[in-house]
Amino acid sequence: MPIIDKLYSNSNLTGEEYSKILRTTTRQAQMRELLNTVKSGGSAVKSALYKALKEYEPYLIQDLKGSFSQAENVKQLNESHHQKVGTEELQNGTERRKNDIIRWNQSSVKYRSKIEELQKDSSRKRVGNIYFSRSNNYKIGSGGTGTVYVGLKEDGTEVAIKRIIKDQQESKYFENELKHLQDLNLESKNIVRYVDLAEDEDFYYLALQLCEYDMEEYRKNLHKEEQKEKALRRIVKEILLGLKVLHRAGVIHRDIKPGNVLIGIKNSFIKVMLHFVFKVTYKLCNILSTDSGKIARPADFGLSRKLEEGRSTVHTARAGTIGWEATEILNQDAGYKQSSDIQVCQISLYNVIRKS
Repeated sequence: MPIIDKLYSNSNLTGEEYSKILRTTTRQAQMRELLNTVKSGGSAVKSALYKALKEYEPYLIQDLKGSFSQAENVKQLNESHHQKVGTEELQNGTERRKNDIIRWNQSSVKYRSKIEELQKDSSRKRVGNIYFSRSNNYKIGSGGTGTVYVGLKEDGTEVAIKRIIKDQQESKYFENELKHLQDLNLESKNIVRYVDLAEDEDFYYLALQLCEYDMEEYRKNLHKEEQKEKALRRIVKEILLGLKVLHRAGVIHRDIKPGNVLIGIKNSFIKVMLHFVFKVTYKLCNILSTDSGKIARPADFGLSRKLEEGRSTVHTARAGTIGWEATEILNQDAGYKQSSDIQVCQISLYNVIRKS
């Protein structure tokens, strides 16, 4: 991460600390190591981190400067609420049930009311570390490989839960998608993030980063013409950056379309950093990143395939969605290339821009 490199180049991290952070295998693990280092490094390291944030995340810092008073008010309200809840629990003399939702780190605006309902819904269930309900009230998507519900992880993370039935065909798509989601070469802010996995007797439950919109829905929510132009330019760049991550890892998506490009809140790393290091509340961190921190990401890798070493083409039966296919795919002998993704990406973007 650029922030880590910046701290090291300015001698705010020792070589040993820098190496220890980079030895971790995931972005989340790097974040934990950096947080521990910064928290124990004193005011000088915190100051250096703040300067690095100003350089790489300036819009967050600009909002932050005028918002500490709001953070303090939110903190006081939270403390008052927790004291009240604690008193009520003692008075009732009851223990929390196993499937009670204890934490919720709010990020989503679109699905906030649904998650609030989920917290109170007695029909919800818990599988592994995931809370959700099969009620259609919480259904947020569906496709050829499963139904998607809004839910929560035990640690409070908001998630989109893809439910996949355990049969031979669907399990094949699921295993393929999971393989790509867990590939460290695809861990990027430009790719929808894998969060967790659970299963019961009949279904797999794949927990993914919760995003606000797909590309088509996002376009409909852009009202001002200047806002549309700026946002659509950004979306073009971000989708291509996502495809660049896939293609560098030798992966062909094979099902690019507006419904498989999701728009979600970014900078969860920065929000956690602000919370733990500068004592800014989670609620304020979410306020700071909601409007300015959305990013377009390719999603749904059930049909994706990895190129064999030294090859540029994948030959399989015809896949993808009719109407969203590259011209060479119509000739079934041509096979799938990385250029196939690029061409369908262009079609998707043209479709969205033409309707704007």
